Amino acid sequence: MTIAIGRSQPVERGWFDVLDDWLKRDRFVFVGWSGLLLFPTAFLALGGWFTGITFVSSWYTHGLASSFLEGANFLTAAVSTPALSMGHSLLLLWGPEAQG
Repeated sequence: MTIAIGRSQPVERGWFDVLDDWLKRDRFVFVGWSGLLLFPTAFLALGGWFTGITFVSSWYTHGLASSFLEGANFLTAAVSTPALSMGHSLLLLWGPEAQG
């Protein structure tokens, strides 16, 4: 057993310790180390979803630049745009309707 007499020396905290404490702090939305990867991934996935419902699906099915020109909003475009139904999108891309 060791007995230390006197004051303890303050421990030098580096930038990694400060970052670790900040990431693991108790808050409503817990960040953690995984959040460094998951938050940007979720952000990019959301952007891809908005791009898909805005341009890709309506361009292939109707030749329009945006599903929103048909009166769809970001909620209804995801479920009502025909390209999100695989059979309908294939029909319009390669079927007789695609010939104009």
